[in-house]
Amino acid sequence: MNEARLTARATLFHELEDTGTFSLRIMSRWTYVGEDFSQFDHAQQRYTVSFAPNISDKVGASVSAEYRASPEARERRFVGTGNIDVTLVESKGLRLGFFQELAFSRFTGGSNDGRTDLLSLSELLLTPNWSLPNGMRLSFAASLNHRFSNRERSRFTALQVGPTLGWRF
Repeated sequence: MNEARLTARATLFHELEDTGTFSLRIMSRWTYVGEDFSQFDHAQQRYTVSFAPNISDKVGASVSAEYRASPEARERRFVGTGNIDVTLVESKGLRLGFFQELAFSRFTGGSNDGRTDLLSLSELLLTPNWSLPNGMRLSFAASLNHRFSNRERSRFTALQVGPTLGWRF
């Protein structure tokens, strides 16, 4: 079975001089499944407040609180997240970084009411310093996801490898 996700997001940033940055993000996601992606699966809206302290050019970190709303009660939850991003090697031509994120979630309704999960995401990121248009970024990642859950059927481990192209405007 195939899966396609359409995502729209907007983020507002507020910098606090030498302390760090607060942000507010609103995101909507629609998921389609099937051999030809013709079956609507679900929709979800996310409301996130984050703080990222100014640590150094080589180390980044953030904490966030998020609520995920959905027409389906089983998809609704609160999520608390902490992460760290460390530059391992940086040269004129590329950056190799390590990213670790832990996210704790508590579901608030439907068949998942009372379910708690801890998701661990570990990534090695290779970002070439190519001359791209302003605001554009290209990276290659190897990601290991592991979810611990109080519901056995919700546990998983996954490895993802591939490019990411993004831009900020």
